[in-house]
Amino acid sequence: MTKRSAQPGRVLVTGAGGIVGRAVAAAFEQDGWSVEGIVHRPSRFAPGARVIDLATIDDLSRLIPARPDAIVHLAAAVPHSKDYPDSPESAALTRRMDQVVLAAARQWDCQLVYASSCGLYCRDEPSAKSEEAPIKDWGSPYFAAKAAGEAACGSYDKATILRISGPIGPGLRANVVMARFIATAREDKAITLWGSGRREQDFIDARDLAQLILVVVKQAAQGIFNAASGHTATMWELAETVVKRIGGGGIALSGQPDPNESIYARYDIRKAKRVLGWEPRHSLADMVDSVAAEAFAA
Repeated sequence: MTKRSAQPGRVLVTGAGGIVGRAVAAAFEQDGWSVEGIVHRPSRFAPGARVIDLATIDDLSRLIPARPDAIVHLAAAVPHSKDYPDSPESAALTRRMDQVVLAAARQWDCQLVYASSCGLYCRDEPSAKSEEAPIKDWGSPYFAAKAAGEAACGSYDKATILRISGPIGPGLRANVVMARFIATAREDKAITLWGSGRREQDFIDARDLAQLILVVVKQAAQGIFNAASGHTATMWELAETVVKRIGGGGIALSGQPDPNESIYARYDIRKAKRVLGWEPRHSLADMVDSVAAEAFAA
């Protein structure tokens, strides 16, 4: 269900210093919105953002001086670093953040966009997953927290849930696969792949995600949408693209089996196109270029 397009107003973005948060802030600002960001620690990527630890407060609405028209909730204890292992303790932080933000959205009676994950789907089945596909208990505290967040937000009539695949953009962590491949190619070394290189991922450009979120807010869309590229890239394809775009390095197989080679990253994005008129614009090569443009040390 969608409503008439909203005029530019105020938007609150949690996780404003992250890959997606930075792109979201830029997209809304370009569209004429007033953007207020929240980060849990000072970030050079979001210098004007408010520093608020969402996992330790009780009432977010008391800390924000003006009511937002929408909240884009991206913050989570994502298990991609030593700071947040995929543990019950880290998941408890995600759950607490979700509770605080949802309570604020209800208090303000404003729109809420909740960032969930395509990782909830049954990725051991080869079919492309639509929003109606079942989700799976992977034994992951983080994914369990995201499933709980979806359930809680689903009870709020102004919430939209986006199941995001693998976001890519400037600010990518050095330990993420694309950053590692780029660093290796820059050194003119061979990118070493496990198994046959057929492991799959769906990479989505942060700029495309930002445009999707902007459309969701402007149309006051409700429900669940897959936020993915709709293109399955193997590790071999990614390595080939990196080598070509960087102009160095090569590809080699390690001879070590890949335990995730039977996991499929195939997501159906037709609902977002049909309901919202959105589809991604950036290719895998575009994503590699956007990350490689940064002088990061990976």
